[in-house]
Amino acid sequence: MTVLVPHDTGADLKALAAGIRVLPVDGLPAGQAVEIAMGGKTYVVGVKNDLRKDMARDNKRPRYVYEAGRLVFGGFETNGDFLFAASDGKKMDYTIVNLTKALYRRNPLIETKPWYSGLAFDGGPDSPERGKLRYW
Repeated sequence: MTVLVPHDTGADLKALAAGIRVLPVDGLPAGQAVEIAMGGKTYVVGVKNDLRKDMARDNKRPRYVYEAGRLVFGGFETNGDFLFAASDGKKMDYTIVNLTKALYRRNPLIETKPWYSGLAFDGGPDSPERGKLRYW
């Protein structure tokens, strides 16, 4: 993992480096995350290394299984492929890409609603499925 920080000549590089830490990820090696504290804000960047981690292939078709793709880092839990969050301690802005669900400190940020699929090629009954949001 590499973090590039623009800085002036003569900046205190040790102070810049002190604001960067790799976050533990529940789900390694499937994901990585880093927290950057700088300019009065804290940024969290998390990525899923295995973009197919949450896909289940069965006799119906590919589908998404949240528990299989779930990563936990820096207070976030999601099956999203990429997360960027910025917080000043009062307000948090975030973007998460390709997800079915996201939580922050166990509180839901977003979760897709189930829909019923009529594509049970085995003749089985319709079952609830969840599609992914491209970004939120």
